[in-house]
Amino acid sequence: MRIGFIVNPIAGMGGRVGLKGTDNLYHEALRRGAKPVSPLRARRFIDRLARLGIDAEIYTASGVMGGDYLRDTGMPHRIVYSPGEPTSPRDTVETARILSGLVDLIVFVGGDGTARDVCRGLERDTPVLGVPSGVKMYSPCFAVSPEAAAAIAAYMARGEAEIGICEVLDLDEDLYRRGILEIRRYCEVRCPRIEGYIQGGKAFTEAPEEELLGIAQTVVEEMEPSTYYVTGPGRTVKKIHEILEIPYTPLGFDIIRDNRLAARDVDEETILRHAEKGRVKIVISPVGGTGFLLGRGNQVITGRVLTKIDPLVDMLVVSARTKLRGVRCLYIDLDDPGLITRFPRIVRVVVGYHEYMAIPICSIT
Repeated sequence: MRIGFIVNPIAGMGGRVGLKGTDNLYHEALRRGAKPVSPLRARRFIDRLARLGIDAEIYTASGVMGGDYLRDTGMPHRIVYSPGEPTSPRDTVETARILSGLVDLIVFVGGDGTARDVCRGLERDTPVLGVPSGVKMYSPCFAVSPEAAAAIAAYMARGEAEIGICEVLDLDEDLYRRGILEIRRYCEVRCPRIEGYIQGGKAFTEAPEEELLGIAQTVVEEMEPSTYYVTGPGRTVKKIHEILEIPYTPLGFDIIRDNRLAARDVDEETILRHAEKGRVKIVISPVGGTGFLLGRGNQVITGRVLTKIDPLVDMLVVSARTKLRGVRCLYIDLDDPGLITRFPRIVRVVVGYHEYMAIPICSIT
């Protein structure tokens, strides 16, 4: 099997520093102390692929766009493109153009913006698979984890993967940072479809106002004095702010303490500073359509943050019932996959006024 491999080396860097994306903000992400995300995820994919022992040859770009991660792996590979320095979206487009005539599957490491660039470069209907390394990743062409992407490639090598059509979705990150969520369909690609290994696409649901109020009121009534509550994005969580009549960041994270706003539009470091001052709890809602609790659009909740809390009692999960339709389990995709062992196998989700559902955590490694 011939596998194309493309890495966007800056994808996802804006997540943990609160930029809600990296498009057009690479230098700002660096100024805020952001670190590359894609190299680790590329290596996780390649390491798992090597361990699976499939008969595959990798075609890739040189350096940080692919070749660096294949050294010393023993996997046969060829360099078919040399990107500029620094790399650019044009390099992704050109690499995809070359690979689309050479390989059986193109695997890219990045987010929705990278998926768009790959789609722009395709000259044939070569199947495409994303290794998640962006911030939002709303498109349904992404595996649920780097390890799942390697497993999908192995299924394809054995001829056991169904190929379907996936929409490539993305949003205007400038509008997103201003609290406006406008998702567009940019193109379609062929992609492998294996249940449990490929995520769904972002979906929007309408919930009755009384249901959202009931969920928010339940959280407010259970809030403990002198505790910092980190509230995530989404209409369900932000209803808590409306009840308390305090400002909020529509698509970002804020911190509440004693029914007052303690910090607005926070990043990882701000959460960690508050964790040094007192107990922290996280109020979060899964992403509609994808079933992701962590790892999609909420990367400020990092492994460092999670080590400061007990997910069993310090993570409050809330969701309208409509968002949970068809969700068999909730996904967690972290840079350190071993942290999933700190989570309970079953999560209690607030779905109404003192009403709850029990939903298991998916295993994705």
